[in-house]
Amino acid sequence: MSIPALLEDQVAELFYRLAELERRGQNAKRTGKVVEADYEKGLYRIELKKEGSTGEPYLSPWLKMKELGAGKIKVYCPLSIGEQVSIKSESGDLADAEIEGSLNWKDEPRPHNKGGEFVLQIDQTRLLVTDGLFRVEAGKVEFEKSGAGGGRPGVAMA
Repeated sequence: MSIPALLEDQVAELFYRLAELERRGQNAKRTGKVVEADYEKGLYRIELKKEGSTGEPYLSPWLKMKELGAGKIKVYCPLSIGEQVSIKSESGDLADAEIEGSLNWKDEPRPHNKGGEFVLQIDQTRLLVTDGLFRVEAGKVEFEKSGAGGGRPGVAMA
């Protein structure tokens, strides 16, 4: 980096750098909604409101989402179009941002209101796990045996 020779150029350079730092600081953590999804690639585009402006919303580049598990234990929980999410960029540049997770809001409230209980819900299908209880609420429940070995084939319960 070279320092401009003229004082007015130095001041202009300082204002430019200050504006860039402020922009990156504002983009370090943002909230928006999913507007496009590529489920094969696991990428999403997020619509962000313009900060302090009445202009058009900003459409993010294609972003990855942090997964609950991506090692030996894998968890796949795709985002839905319209889902509200939080994104984070360590540098403040949205090109390298990632989706941290989704957020509950008035249109999509939490599916449960008790501590110490795990709930997984997709529309009218619900799984509740707590100490001593494993409950499935669904119109149809299927169990399927996979891999080599004997035993009974899949069991279906209606």
